[in-house]
Amino acid sequence: MPLYPFRPNDIFFNQIKTRPRVDFWIYDTRIYYNNRAVDAGAFHSQSLHVEPGFISLYEMNVDRNQDAAGQMIYPFITKESGVSAFSTVSTTDFNAGYLYGEEIAGKYPLSASLGVEFFRADGVAHHQEKSRHVGALRNTLNHYKTLSPHYAFSGTLGDKANQDLRLISIPSIFYGSSIEKGTVSLKFYITGTLAAELQDVNKNGELIQVSGSANSRDASFGSGSVAGVVLYNEGFMILTGSWMLDPEHVDYYSGSTYGGGGWQRAKWVSFGQTLTQANGQSHANSVTSSAWQVSFQGVNYIPTLTMLAHASRGELNHSNNPTYKTFGQSTYTDVAFSSSFQYSEPDNVTIKNTVSSSWEVLTGSYNTKYQQNSASFKKQTFISKIGIYDEKKNLIAVAKMARPVRKTEEDDFTFKLKLDF
Repeated sequence: MPLYPFRPNDIFFNQIKTRPRVDFWIYDTRIYYNNRAVDAGAFHSQSLHVEPGFISLYEMNVDRNQDAAGQMIYPFITKESGVSAFSTVSTTDFNAGYLYGEEIAGKYPLSASLGVEFFRADGVAHHQEKSRHVGALRNTLNHYKTLSPHYAFSGTLGDKANQDLRLISIPSIFYGSSIEKGTVSLKFYITGTLAAELQDVNKNGELIQVSGSANSRDASFGSGSVAGVVLYNEGFMILTGSWMLDPEHVDYYSGSTYGGGGWQRAKWVSFGQTLTQANGQSHANSVTSSAWQVSFQGVNYIPTLTMLAHASRGELNHSNNPTYKTFGQSTYTDVAFSSSFQYSEPDNVTIKNTVSSSWEVLTGSYNTKYQQNSASFKKQTFISKIGIYDEKKNLIAVAKMARPVRKTEEDDFTFKLKLDF
């Protein structure tokens, strides 16, 4: 089998810029991602073992029976002196909970989805949680103040450490390198009607209320106002808009409790209320009168490798396939001879002539036969696969033709192979 090295101009590295479209719907404590339907399996109601609105990061345990012993795949690490462990295992548990040589097991599936958290301005009980999640973005927000004063963590437009706000977290697996500017849209529906919509129309991160029934009312309902900001590179959205979107509708929105301060009017800080409450814990009551939509486009770069494989004139015109030889030759004449002194291959083995000419009709006295005449002998092969090897001659990839390519001694081919990562 011949091996040919790639020449300097035979390998090209490039990247493809894609813009994946992402669409989340939030309704009645559930998230729906890109209108994907429930994918039920034979052994589980969700074949990937994740809820609707989530994606499985590694897609392990596809439609496996989680109730049967030994069926689920899981990651594990053996405790050794290198003190390697999963990030979910604390130092105390690692030291006291496992013996050396003991297995530290993880769990699949690992999943990701949209995260929505509401943080109240008052209440010491939630201060630590808000400091961890929102306070961690202080430097990042201040970094973008040159784009808009609404990014400022604390300033004339408010102090994010001491105001009601909604934090929307988007894992990078959904958008890639960044969220594309000018594509962000947040919609607030009340009883099926679009109450208000935010868009980053200026492409500077400001989420401006651009449409909805609230815009048809007076200015106090937020038409043209900035309700929050989006961090394109980091995948976060912060909503601080606290004006009413509907003067008549009330429900169990942010900042209220049953039997307490009464129900609340719909505001932008109420966005996604069915998912979480003040400290990020699961919400106890669904808000079925409202629905929310988050949509945007990502910017994702896919590295590509292009390789040119050459089948030059006068080469690659012989095959080691047994069918390449004429059938019925003596086993003594077409078998290689080997001994302790020599190895020799027979030099009188004929190659099957696979070159054909036109079809000819032969008419006999009893019936009509169809026979294909052989043309003059000519070596030809059919290239069906191209193997890619590393520097140690290990086969690392195989390119298959849609159908075999006929190669004669006069032909000169170049095959373009493309690999996306």
